[in-house]
Amino acid sequence: MHPEFAAQAVFSTAFDEIVQQIWVENWGNVAWRLLNLANEGLLAQPPQLVLRELLAMAIGHSKSKVPADILNDPKRLRTVVQSAIGVDLQLLYQRQQVQSAAGHGEGDDETRAGAIERQAQHEAVLLRRHFVDFAQDSFAWLISPHAATRALVADVVDTVRALRCADALRQRGTVLNTSAGYQIFVDSRTANAVFAFKTGTSQQLLLVEVANTINAGEANVASSELTHEGDLHISFHRGAYATAAAQTYAAQCAAIVINDIQSDVISSFQGVSAEDPSLAASKTAQAMKILIEGVDDNPTFADLVVMELERVNPHLCGRCRSMPSLQNLSDQERVRYLNGTEPAWSLAQKEEVLAQIAATGHKVSAIDLAQAFAHVKLSEVAAGEVLIEAGSPAGFVYIPLAAGLRGWPLGGYQPFAVQPWAPLGNTGVIRGALRNATIVAEEAVQLLMIPRQVYLNAWHATYDKSEFSARLAALYGNDAGDHAGDHGERNLRK
Repeated sequence: MHPEFAAQAVFSTAFDEIVQQIWVENWGNVAWRLLNLANEGLLAQPPQLVLRELLAMAIGHSKSKVPADILNDPKRLRTVVQSAIGVDLQLLYQRQQVQSAAGHGEGDDETRAGAIERQAQHEAVLLRRHFVDFAQDSFAWLISPHAATRALVADVVDTVRALRCADALRQRGTVLNTSAGYQIFVDSRTANAVFAFKTGTSQQLLLVEVANTINAGEANVASSELTHEGDLHISFHRGAYATAAAQTYAAQCAAIVINDIQSDVISSFQGVSAEDPSLAASKTAQAMKILIEGVDDNPTFADLVVMELERVNPHLCGRCRSMPSLQNLSDQERVRYLNGTEPAWSLAQKEEVLAQIAATGHKVSAIDLAQAFAHVKLSEVAAGEVLIEAGSPAGFVYIPLAAGLRGWPLGGYQPFAVQPWAPLGNTGVIRGALRNATIVAEEAVQLLMIPRQVYLNAWHATYDKSEFSARLAALYGNDAGDHAGDHGERNLRK
């Protein structure tokens, strides 16, 4: 009953001071917006009362009390909210119990008499101090025909959608400390969840292993978030386990939890009422993809989770995809990648890009265009921004599309200008080492970001000795040996 309690509480005298403070201080510019609507004659009720009604819409965070189809239909939404507020809480609870228990009677005369008395008191205390005719006047803005008021409805519904999926996107996994102060994490041997309980004096740490799929799946979730494109992005702490059976179990647990999360999150953005297309979303729930990020310790784990998820919920087939691991990256690089955009290039444009890269010496003859540009993002660094920090993990290879970057290598070597179209940072990715130079943008530069695993799988290629000689001959003709250098020639002969 907490959703109904919250909705009713904002109309009580206990909330008067809070509502007044929100109004006077214009929190979130809501008061100003309501005042403007009122001044234009677009609100049937006083704007301060509408503010209370907006707060009462918190009832919509409950997906059981306000299903998605009702949230998307302002007329039905108004009816549900009015029912939740217009009836005494105890009476409302009894009604819900009767509805959920088949064959229940209506109660004896004493019960009915008590209900009538409570309802009368509820109306006298809570409703009549705000409304002359509650059924007629309350939440009238939800069904207003005016465009500006409908825009308010759209914003309110979007806010409720965010509330509905906030619980599903909550913190989980190893970084989670519950309100009771204990940790929950996944066991790398068994893939079970482990609860780390401390005694009251914190002198003892008691590790309790639980074979529960939900606990195990949630313990392994590192993050869950919505991308800028409106897709659901899930990452995990680990994918490698002591046995193949434990790995399979971990993937199954992960799939069950992801299905739970997507059910809450994606359903919060499901279709709108055909009667009010102004509430239409820019991306439908059916178009939202589920992106499962890989893990460094097992590159195939994400693919295994995708397979299990589509088995658990066949309706998700075609909407789930694995993506490269973003573990062990600087926060700056991770955010830059997630904020980037996938290049909408034609086949001819991709071939032109490869030609530019080939001109810098990178071997591109065996590159598969479909694989090479999967999960590659376009990004931009501003003048003065640090692109790569020396000593940071090598998580991406960058390809600058123009000049404007300068590098400061470790070891006291001279600064250098970064060549456009030449892969930058690929040696660190290939070696699996930390960055050995700091790269700073001297002016704004657009660049491609290639995740480490994508580069190694689809871009990385080396020349053998004959190819190397042919490349030099093409560049320098008869002088190729001189340009290769005596030391380089001796090494190649070895």
